Parts: sequence; C-alpha cells; structure tokens
Amino acid sequence: ARCEYTLTVTCREIKLASSSASKAYDGTALGNDTVTVGGEGMALGDSLTFSGFATITGVGTQTNTFSYAFATGTEASDYCVTDTAYGTLTVTKADAITLACPSGNDITKTYDGAALHPEATAEGIGSDAITVEYSSDGTSWSTTAPGITHAGTQHVYVRAGNSNYDTARCEYTLAVTCRSIALKSGDSTKTYDGNTMSKPSVTIGGEGMALGDSLTFSDFATITNVGTQANTFSYAFATGTEASDYCVTDTAYGTLTVTKADAIALSCPSGNDITKT
Repeated sequence: ARCEYTLTVTCREIKLASSSASKAYDGTALGNDTVTVGGEGMALGDSLTFSGFATITGVGTQTNTFSYAFATGTEASDYCVTDTAYGTLTVTKADAITLACPSGNDITKTYDGAALHPEATAEGIGSDAITVEYSSDGTSWSTTAPGITHAGTQHVYVRAGNSNYDTARCEYTLAVTCRSIALKSGDSTKTYDGNTMSKPSVTIGGEGMALGDSLTFSDFATITNVGTQANTFSYAFATGTEASDYCVTDTAYGTLTVTKADAIALSCPSGNDITKT
C-alpha cells in the first residue's frame, strides 16, 4: 500500500513598529532606536537587526523611520512582515532664552546732547542665534534699538526669539531729564563820569550747557547817575537748542554801582570881585 503527502511551512507573520519620543528643544538630536516586533513574533533563536533610525534636532516632528535586516542564521523567507509602523519624534519649543532689558543708569540720564539708546541682551542654548527686536508701540518691530536725545521719555517693548524657542519679552522706559543751569550777570562799579555804564556778561553755572548748545543774552540794565541798579537781562535759547532740555534753576543779577565823583571845580570870588570903595 502507498500514500503521499506534502509538508508545508508557511511564513511567520510579524509586525514592526518603531517607538515615539518627544522633548523640548535643547540643541541636541532626538532619536529612539526601539522597535517592537509584534504579530507572531520571532521564532526562538531568530532575530532582526535595526539601524538607520531617524533623528530630529530643531522644533518640529519627524517620522521615526528605520531599516531592518534578518540576522545571520535567520532566513528572511521564513517571515512575512505584514506591517511596518513608524513612531513620531517631536521637539517642542524651548523657553530657555535668557533676555535682559537694560535698566538703571543704562536707561536714565541727564540731557547731554548725545542719544540714549541701550540694547537688550539675549542668549539661547550654546551658540544658537537669537534675534532681538524692538518696538515703540508693540506693533511695528525692528532689530535697531530706539533711542532718545532730548528731555522726555520713550517706552520700549522687546522680544527675542528663534524658531526653536518660545518668544521671550521684556520692556523698559528711556528717560532723559533736563539739564540744570544757573545764570548770573556780572557786577560793575565806577565813579560817576556822566556816561552810561553796563556789564553785558553772564556766567552759566550748574551743569552748564551741553556741547553745541548755547544761549543768547540781551537787554542788560544800565546806570548813569550815582546809585545802584540790579544788572537784569533777558535770555533766549539759540537756534538748534531745545529749551525743554534745560531747567533754569536760578537767575541771579549782579549789581551796577555808580559812586559820587570828587571832581567839582569850585572857585570862590576874590580880589576886586569882593572889595570896593
């Protein structure tokens, strides 16, 4: 008697799935080289090797692709890879920007004719370039820091960012205060001589005038006869000099003095002028 049959070994079904991973941006590459073998799994003694895993450094997402190979001694034909699924690598924005707005003496000064325009500083991770922008209204932005020259204030908004970071913000106010000056006209004295006397000079004290600025003086007092006179005067800020940049804290007037003269020539009558028969 005879019979026959056919032996059949079907392929073992397996499924491959790489893992996901996420982190906040830190300047280093993110990867995950873990693969789960599902389905019917590998037979005892058989194995796979995995390589070529994807990586991501900047903010965003990346499919965690990979390559695989059957290890030496494992027959590829014994397996049917029915599904290959890829995890997701995710890098979120970092909040690690260190932003410092100018403060203290860097944002306040007395008017001196020069612009006040300090800048903010910002640092990220390692050598990452951070863009710092400024705005006077919170709407229009520029990489140039605003400044002020004349007495007054200017509020400044600052933002610092990079595509891999959350935007950092700060704000500050620039302030230029008026320059204090004191004005004093000169003194003068003489003996009466019939001529008018004046002293058209003014000393500017206090913090003085800033380089390039000036005052003009006029209408100085005069005196002719014996007595005293306050040396009053008028002043005006010259063209190109802003009056609001200065606080005149004191105006002092010198004294003009005319003393009595001793030059009268007096002649009494004598001789025939005072004697007769």
